[in-house]
Amino acid sequence: MESGEHPEAEGPVFELQVSESDEASEKSMQQKSYEEDFRPFRKGFFLYFSYGSNLLRERLLLKNPSATFLTIAKLEDYKLVFGQQRAWKSSAWKGGVATIEHSPGDHVWGVVWKLNRRHLQTLDLQESNYDGIEVNTKVNTGEILTCRTYVMQDMCSHVPPHPNYLDVIIRGAVQNQLPPEYITFLKSIEDNGSKETTEIYLEVMNLSLIHI
Repeated sequence: MESGEHPEAEGPVFELQVSESDEASEKSMQQKSYEEDFRPFRKGFFLYFSYGSNLLRERLLLKNPSATFLTIAKLEDYKLVFGQQRAWKSSAWKGGVATIEHSPGDHVWGVVWKLNRRHLQTLDLQESNYDGIEVNTKVNTGEILTCRTYVMQDMCSHVPPHPNYLDVIIRGAVQNQLPPEYITFLKSIEDNGSKETTEIYLEVMNLSLIHI
């Protein structure tokens, strides 16, 4: 593939109204509905619902530099869990990683990011051990945003996360002001007790000025 060329994207993608710039659209977001500002067209931008390490902007930007914050949102009838696949362990995070499971009555809070279409491929590559799916998330206004998110392929067992990985998730939740009770829940999750510092954690922290 030559420089500047990008493959055709699959999945839910969105574009801004032609008459509005990114900056003007974000400023007017409080006065207009999300459905008006972000209509589902097959070009331009797509919406991504993050609930794990990509809650932290600096983590997401490592591979997806077009990501911009849109809103926080709730995914209903799912729960957050940590695990691994039978033939795969997280070599980067040294422990269980986040995924979501269907669970009626439960919910998961996360962040909706707006990304340029060209970064659908980089996001898919980052989440190569996950399946991309389309979910309907609810924002505080009650409106529904259809987003791309990821679920682990064939998870075989629940495994606690490395402290570094859990710390990134909590930092992202605080950074984006998820509900206090949900942050309390994240802080109550038991880690695997490892004292090793992972390389990817150091890389993310070098980009982050956040202190909890």
